[in-house]
Amino acid sequence: MTHNDIVMECPEDGLISYHQYVDALYPDVLISEEPVEETRVAINRERKASKSALTTTFTQRGHPGESLKSYYKKIMSAMEVPKAVHKAIAAYLDKPEGSAVRSSPALSNNGEENSLSTEEEKLAELLKTNRYFIVPSFFQLVTHLTNQKRNFAVLFRTFGTDLDNVTTEFNCFCEGIHPCYNGKNGTRLARFNGVKKSRDLRIHQDAKGVIYRGSTEAGDALLALGASSRVSALEKAEEYYSDEINRGEVSVHRGFSNIHIATEQVLKNHSVLAFSDDYDWWAKNECRADAGKLLLMDAADSNCQHIFFDDNIENDNGSIVDVRDCISAEPLHFGHVKNTYLVKVDSIKAIMDINYFIQSVNECEQRRSEELQAGEQLEEEEWEELPKDLSPNALQPHTLVRNPSPPKVASRQARKSVADAAPILIPTREYLHSTIFPILAPALRVIELERPKDPVSFLAAYLLQHQHDQAQKKY
Repeated sequence: MTHNDIVMECPEDGLISYHQYVDALYPDVLISEEPVEETRVAINRERKASKSALTTTFTQRGHPGESLKSYYKKIMSAMEVPKAVHKAIAAYLDKPEGSAVRSSPALSNNGEENSLSTEEEKLAELLKTNRYFIVPSFFQLVTHLTNQKRNFAVLFRTFGTDLDNVTTEFNCFCEGIHPCYNGKNGTRLARFNGVKKSRDLRIHQDAKGVIYRGSTEAGDALLALGASSRVSALEKAEEYYSDEINRGEVSVHRGFSNIHIATEQVLKNHSVLAFSDDYDWWAKNECRADAGKLLLMDAADSNCQHIFFDDNIENDNGSIVDVRDCISAEPLHFGHVKNTYLVKVDSIKAIMDINYFIQSVNECEQRRSEELQAGEQLEEEEWEELPKDLSPNALQPHTLVRNPSPPKVASRQARKSVADAAPILIPTREYLHSTIFPILAPALRVIELERPKDPVSFLAAYLLQHQHDQAQKKY
């Protein structure tokens, strides 16, 4: 041990984490090393077990992290539910299953001696280890954003099989029946279920989905919306869900653009979604970022900011997240999205600091604001560089010039007021500046940065998608 504190970032050059050390001891076997999948999977399974045996005993006596045992206990205690809540859960679970007396007013918020709901029973089982499943700092973020009346949505993403547990705890939180947020045993009451003018943040079945990847190409991705289980490969998905599709319970959306559109449609009716990602595809492709969790976003859209939190994001690459432009399907450079759209979660701080996610969101929004301000300044400079002697009749023969020497438009507010006037009364340069250039300039800027393979189609798609943005923006 060279460093005696628990940290997420490397404190000195030349050091590696214990996790990296263990990975180096038992590296995953790659396809190039063992082409036979069955053999490769078996070897990697054994190595994963060996790595787990080392990492789970890190702080035990005689192991490298023994000196950090007390700090480890402090971290784990921060994940424990309040003692009164744990006591109530334990008392409930001690009662015979299905008995008439298996109820607990200390747990339930539905009245005296009412039997617990199915969701509450699931949650009681989930919390019987005396620990939260979802970190409290995330619940704090949801409460904070709601109290601030922010317009936000949440999309849970996982490579694992824990989506049902996430749904159970989060929905109990929203219903006001989570034993740590029900107003009993010294806890505060949280309720976000659409009742009494509250916002409905519950995860509904039609807001769940399963994502498949078949290659890094835009067309080889599929979202099964409304599904909870998955089949082994993308090409089998539609047949696998055929009965549910016929019943109208599941819809299948193939390709990046269709997945993006379908997700946007769901967000019109629901504020919280939950998707299961394709771990097998990611693992098969050596855990590369371009095979990771698909994040489709429009970086040029100043009305919405995506923030993807994941503790597996690396400092020099997305690792587990595949960030793509929703129009061109091209990957977005990691340097552009890091710490503004992609955030590597410091798991320790997320556990120890109840305001961790609130602060992280504020920092991301600040960076995005600075990015937009820089873009605004660049746009103003580009406007100033435009030729001053554009010929009105050459550019727009049908424009009637009433003022041959119009004042210079130096702000968006001024351009907006010009755009509100009757077009035929506006000088050509002002007309173009107020109607076409506000959307054309950022489109050309995005093309310059992204260099899409088909710039003409990219430009057309961009203009169609953003044609109403200027009317919606506040200047």
